[in-house]
Amino acid sequence: MAIPILNPYKEGEQLFTDGLDYIIANIPGSPTYSALSDTIIDYFNSLPSPPTEGMPLIITGMANSVNDYVNSKIAQNLNFGGAEASMVDAVLCGIKEQSIDSMGDFLAACMEQLTTSDINTISKTSIYAAIGLAQVNDAYWKNIVTTPGGWATYLNSNAAINYANIPFWNTACVVGTFSGFAQIQAPNMGEANVWNTDGRKFASVVSLGSALVLTAGKVIFKWAQRPVVTPNVQMIFDGEAPDSKCD
Repeated sequence: MAIPILNPYKEGEQLFTDGLDYIIANIPGSPTYSALSDTIIDYFNSLPSPPTEGMPLIITGMANSVNDYVNSKIAQNLNFGGAEASMVDAVLCGIKEQSIDSMGDFLAACMEQLTTSDINTISKTSIYAAIGLAQVNDAYWKNIVTTPGGWATYLNSNAAINYANIPFWNTACVVGTFSGFAQIQAPNMGEANVWNTDGRKFASVVSLGSALVLTAGKVIFKWAQRPVVTPNVQMIFDGEAPDSKCD
């Protein structure tokens, strides 16, 4: 019997897709960022065990993630190095390069590669979460493009364009996950496996909130990143960093 590849943070995947469903069912017409943020907070409060103590961190994390995303600053806040940076680079570049049909197999392969890599277990935390959310995000939007429901308001009338946008929505999900984790790690840490108290307590909900706000916001508001003009600080997410493998 084959040994399965286990994602230690599987529970967050259902919370994420439930969150997307909650957003589209409850966000008001002609929404603003504040309406999206409030809807996500309402979603967290609707859970059987709402993360009440962590709510200020979720609110701050979402706003910071949006600011950093549109200004291409998220990469500057991450603390990946060596094998971790290579893995993150491969995941994000690969998402851009895959066909819609091959995306699911690619993300599953990424999960297997992460599991068998020499990256230490604690340092794998945010990467496990990001790949797992990307997997369910990819499946979610493939279903939505076929049967849009309430999301139809924010999708293109041409289904082919919506399919072509799925990699961008997957990338926003991954970047949001990393951004949330980065904001609650110890600010002076030298390695990704050093966590402050808030990081240990609220890592999952802050990263989930940031992933939700960037993914839903990308679909609803069509957020785009402003060009990076400073040399050598280009996001590895765009494949422009000098040592990036994404050509």
